[in-house]
Amino acid sequence: MIMLQDQKVEIMLDSITCSNAGTAKGYLDTLGWDHARIMFTHGTAASDAVSMAALAITEATNSAAATAIPAFTGTTNTVTVAGTSGFIIPSGTSSVQQLIAFDIDLRKRERYLAVNATNCTVASNWACIAILSRGRQVPGSDAGSMTTEVVG
Repeated sequence: MIMLQDQKVEIMLDSITCSNAGTAKGYLDTLGWDHARIMFTHGTAASDAVSMAALAITEATNSAAATAIPAFTGTTNTVTVAGTSGFIIPSGTSSVQQLIAFDIDLRKRERYLAVNATNCTVASNWACIAILSRGRQVPGSDAGSMTTEVVG
């Protein structure tokens, strides 16, 4: 039998449109959770062009100062650099939108996470959600995030 885990869905970036070289940042409070899956999606880009100039997850003990997490920092180079970047930002395509997912063990992280994104040369629509799981307590309704959690 598979036991259901407590989960909570948070919207980090809500379907925004960024222009050429536009930036966006979305925050997440992970207090009380042991795992996060952060899913970032964006619209199409010119074929064979780098779709994002920058994409990274940062962490902080408060919501003001953030530190880069090298494993979750993208690069537009053809190889990653140890201690600086952990993945290569994929090239864009003119016909398919992209989804980039990060699975993060929160027991090793600071309380606040943020997704930082910078667009490349074309306008693009972005959205980012986080699914928090392995909660330390049974969650209730969370009016602040506009979601109702049902735990069975």
